[in-house]
Amino acid sequence: MNKPYLLEFDECKVDLSIVVPCYNESKRFPRTFDETYSFISKLKKERNITVEMVLVNDGSRDATWEMIKKYCADYENDKVLKVRGVDVSKNSGKGNACRMGFLYSKGDNLLIIDADGATDIADYQRLQTRVVLLHERSWMKSPEKAKTVLPSAPEDSKRRIQIQR
Repeated sequence: MNKPYLLEFDECKVDLSIVVPCYNESKRFPRTFDETYSFISKLKKERNITVEMVLVNDGSRDATWEMIKKYCADYENDKVLKVRGVDVSKNSGKGNACRMGFLYSKGDNLLIIDADGATDIADYQRLQTRVVLLHERSWMKSPEKAKTVLPSAPEDSKRRIQIQR
């Protein structure tokens, strides 16, 4: 596989990286971006966090990579959201696109959203609240306790996980 091409910005601490795998999304993504930008603007006012969006082009055949480069240039000095782009020249699937986004992200926390808006960015707050609650529970601090508290996955879920490996 060819080494992905990365559009970089200055080094800084990032609290949240939003990874967006993109495959032929040049027409659908702008709406998702606008909704995400609006949400992050409000979140930044409440919590003063730093956020980056890592857009991963997964070998798109449309103008997705050109769109990503434009977002990177347009938001280069933005105070709300930094935008970075990763170009994977050959389509290798959503899982690999997410993996590339994780590898090149700088955030302490990672979040995946779909480029077509299938994932509502506003759900991030509920997710974050639950993650914080999990960290506050004492059993998270000792793995042996976690085994007795966490419910086991249903058999069909275990089979799906084994098949995907």
